[in-house]
Amino acid sequence: MEKQDIVVAGAGLTGLRFGYHYNKNIPIIEKENKTGGLVRTIVFNGCKFDLAPNLFHLRIPYLCSLVFYILMLKGTFNSLQA
Repeated sequence: MEKQDIVVAGAGLTGLRFGYHYNKNIPIIEKENKTGGLVRTIVFNGCKFDLAPNLFHLRIPYLCSLVFYILMLKGTFNSLQA
């Protein structure tokens, strides 16, 4: 493994945004098997539930498109396909 001076701990919205703006090749370490942090969708008994939707009320169009792009890039929304 290559030595890194800086890594991002956590692939939530903050970690993904920092990595995107600081250096797109920075290692991002996440303990879960999906990115997105508290913003996620789970399936229970065939129904989809959004967790922490209050964190996702973005009023700035640039931030909304950036979050969507980064999460799509990292594969978070793969489970949302109907």
